[in-house]
Amino acid sequence: MTDTVVVRVDSELKRKAKAYDVNISEVVRSALRDEVQKREKRELIASLERARVALSRVPDEEIIRTVRETRDNR
Repeated sequence: MTDTVVVRVDSELKRKAKAYDVNISEVVRSALRDEVQKREKRELIASLERARVALSRVPDEEIIRTVRETRDNR
């Protein structure tokens, strides 16, 4: 499924893009894809940091015990 996105650009910029045979649709799609990936990555890093902080409160012994129990239950 696709949606239509309308972008308003300066006339001079559009003229130059046309002169350089720039595929504006592809440039916009690519830039939007890159920006979304960058923000998803930032969000993932923030989530990992929150998990790191939460896990830092768990004693090492408890982590070791849980890992051993998990292995034993296989």
